[in-house]
Amino acid sequence: MDQSILGAVVMAGYVLISAFFWQQWFRPKAKLANPVLLASPVLVLHATLIVSGLAYRNGLDLSITNLISLVTLLIATGLTIGHRTFNSLLLLPPVYLLAAAAQLPELVQTSHYVTHLGQHTGLAVHVSLALAAYCILMVAALMAVQVWVIDYRLKQHASLSGLPPLMVVDRQLEAILKLGFAILTASIMTGSIFLEGFFGQGQGHKAILTIIAWLLYAIMLVQKFRTGVSSRRMAILSIIAAGVLTLAYFGSRFIKEVLLN
Repeated sequence: MDQSILGAVVMAGYVLISAFFWQQWFRPKAKLANPVLLASPVLVLHATLIVSGLAYRNGLDLSITNLISLVTLLIATGLTIGHRTFNSLLLLPPVYLLAAAAQLPELVQTSHYVTHLGQHTGLAVHVSLALAAYCILMVAALMAVQVWVIDYRLKQHASLSGLPPLMVVDRQLEAILKLGFAILTASIMTGSIFLEGFFGQGQGHKAILTIIAWLLYAIMLVQKFRTGVSSRRMAILSIIAAGVLTLAYFGSRFIKEVLLN
C-alpha cells in the first residue's frame, strides 16, 4: 500500500477511536470499551507506516516527520497498553488526535535526514535515551494536566465519574517525572560525551534549551519534595518544560525541513 494512503488510513483510524472515547465520556454509565482491542489495528498500521518510512537507502531516515510520528506512536501505545496502570483513559482521546495530526506532514514529506546509527554506538545510545526521555516527559505533561483537571473538579464539587483518584494519579505523575528526569540526565551526559560539537555552533542552542528544560524539571521535583506544588503550578511548569524540550529537539529542524522545504 502507498505510504500516503496508509498514512490517511491511520489518521482516519485515530480520529474515529478518539471520537468514540470522547462520546463514551459523556455517557458515564455506559460500559467503557477496551482501548487495547479498539486501538490495536490502528497502532499496528501506524507501526508499519513508521518502519517503512524509517528504512531509507541502507540507513535510517530520522526526518522530523518520522520522529514526530514515532513519538506519537510510542506515547499512544504506552498509554493504551498501560491504561489501567496509569489511569490514562481520559488522556487517550487527545493523544490519539495528536497521533492523527502527526500523519499530516507524512502525507507530503519530501525531505530526508539519513543516518547510520549502527556505525556509531554512542550516538545510537544518545538518540535512544533522548527519545525515551522525551516520550516519558510528554506523558508527564499530559498527566499533570489530568491532575489539574481532577483537582479543579474536586474544588468545584463537580462529578468525578470516570476520573481516577487524585492521590493515585499524583503519585504516578511524580514517579514518571523522576524516571523522565533521570533518562534526560543520561541523555545530556551521553550527548556531551559522544557528540562532537555538542555545545558548538549549530548544536549549542539545542544543548542550552535541553539544559533549561532539565533545570525546570529539577526545580519541579525539588519543590514537590520540599514544600509540595499545587496541581495548577505543576501543570503549567510541566507544559513549559515540555515546550522548551520540544524546541530543543525539533525547533530548528522543523523550520529547515518543513517550513523552508
